[in-house]
Amino acid sequence: MRLPFLSTPAAILALAFSFVFSGFPFPASAQATTSQISVDEYSLKAAFLYNLAKFMDWPPNKFENDDSPIIIGVEGPEALEKFTVVVNGKIIARRKVVVRPIRSDAEIKDCQILFITRSQDDPTMELRNLAEKLAILTVGESDKFLDSGGMIRFYLEADNLRLEINNDSIHHAGLSIKANALSTLVNKGIAKLKKLQP
Repeated sequence: MRLPFLSTPAAILALAFSFVFSGFPFPASAQATTSQISVDEYSLKAAFLYNLAKFMDWPPNKFENDDSPIIIGVEGPEALEKFTVVVNGKIIARRKVVVRPIRSDAEIKDCQILFITRSQDDPTMELRNLAEKLAILTVGESDKFLDSGGMIRFYLEADNLRLEINNDSIHHAGLSIKANALSTLVNKGIAKLKKLQP
């Protein structure tokens, strides 16, 4: 199936539901092992992040130039190939999307987005502080990802892919999701907001 790359909040919803209704296989539990993960799950997650990135605002100093790339760092080899095939080289507002493997915290400094697969450890306090300082959107899959300081978590609900968003952490890093896109995702049940306890 060809992935649709559209440019409105409604397109994100259409993308999500097109995969759900076309019978893409997802693991029965968010705790599925790496060997149980459908490779097409990572294609969908890559497409989700690509579309979400269209509605993200980073601080101006996060980019050297108006056409500097949007770098998606991928921590976890099981997702790298699919992310590369689906989004590497795509364009968002004159910026090319570049997918890079991440093997150490030192390699994330140039990223705008960091995706951490469930096979990797949850963010450490050091990584959390570094991502916040460098205005990096952190996205993960594990149940406790947001509790560990992550910003967005993919999870499954009745075999449908959903997003859980810690908007407070996003704002603390100087990032924001455009209000119309966020409200559309929440109102349509594709995303929910989580506010962590102080």
